[in-house]
Amino acid sequence: MRRSRSRKFQPPASQGSALDRPGEELLGRARRHARKGEQRRAWLTLQEACCVSSDEPRVWALYAALSQRMNRIDEAEKAFSQALYLRERQRDEARAAVLRRLLADLRRNSRAA
Repeated sequence: MRRSRSRKFQPPASQGSALDRPGEELLGRARRHARKGEQRRAWLTLQEACCVSSDEPRVWALYAALSQRMNRIDEAEKAFSQALYLRERQRDEARAAVLRRLLADLRRNSRAA
């Protein structure tokens, strides 16, 4: 039997796509920009993702990490604080502890500089 070539792959309806969450497409775009070395575009895209997915601590943590790498210390501190607040609200203590450590390191290094 021959299969029709016009059929396209469709995931089962029970599985949710990662693109169902609003910020996932923006995160993918930010990764592509960062891979190309376009740090400013990646940072702006992550900033937009934070606006779209304001209740996702992962997005805020990624934005904070990139802000820190770009030496935008004030923005990094605010974003890490927001990510920490959201993790504590979700009662995800293990990830909240990591964010506390990252925030403490950031504050300690910014005072030393």
